[in-house]
Amino acid sequence: NEGKILLVVTPADAKSVIEILRSDPYGKDASVAGYVKETRGKTVEMKTTAGGTRILNQLSGLQLPRIC
Repeated sequence: NEGKILLVVTPADAKSVIEILRSDPYGKDASVAGYVKETRGKTVEMKTTAGGTRILNQLSGLQLPRIC
């Protein structure tokens, strides 16, 4: 899973960004992984494969790169 990137772009730009990424062999599997919506709280939620929702907690400790 090394060499991955997460881009946050406007919905209007998403399609063109995906097309640009897929034009390179390294970006052939590029896809939209989620979206940002306005809510009351400030949480990051992930939909599970079972159809539920899981809150992703902020990482604890120093946010240093993990070097293998």
